[in-house]
Parts: sequence; structure tokens; C-alpha cells
Amino acid sequence: MHEIGIAGELARIVLSEAERNGLPKVTKVSVCFGEMVQVVPDIFRTVFSETVKNTVAEGSLVDIETVKIRVRCRSCGNEFPVSENDFRCNLCNSADVDLIHGNEVFVKSIEGERYGN
Repeated sequence: MHEIGIAGELARIVLSEAERNGLPKVTKVSVCFGEMVQVVPDIFRTVFSETVKNTVAEGSLVDIETVKIRVRCRSCGNEFPVSENDFRCNLCNSADVDLIHGNEVFVKSIEGERYGN
């Protein structure tokens, strides 16, 4: 269950950014996962919630966005989305491709409240 490691690292980033920006309360965290990361959203939300207990991010809403797999053909340079695990180029039929998107893991945004400026 790699969600535990990912949740721990993303929680560290969220808490660090909240402190750096003087946020006493984090209300929403938006994260992006590439399809190849294969995170189970409900498991991630649960693990993240447990990881941030007793911190400024406790109770925050977790929004998850999935980044589709996109590759570039090494033979002809065509960029295309991958569907149904078919990594062959839709122009030249080569399977020699480079991954462009789909393996990302990052915090997209953090929302919070500030008390008394």
C-alpha cells in the first residue's frame, strides 16, 4: 500500500507550506496523481487524514485530480494519450515511446484560513 508513503510525503509538504505562509488552519488540499501511480483515492484520503491528525491540516478536504497518461513516440515524434494500456503510436505503430505525463505526484494547491491579520 504505497498510499502511506505518498500521504506522508504530501502531508509534510502541506504542513511545511502552511507554516511558511502563516496558515493556522488548512481547509482544502488538492493533489494530482498520474494514472501510472495507481493511487486508490479513498485509501489515500483516509491515510492522509490520519497522517495530519492533531495538525493545522486536520479535517481538511482532500481533492484528487488524475493526470492521464501521455507519451511521445521516439520514431516519429507524435505525442498522444494512452488508452486501454495501448502504448503504440497511433501514427507509425511503434511501441518505442517516452512517458510525458502520467507518473506525477504533487500538491496542486493548499487552501486555508488566516486568523486576524
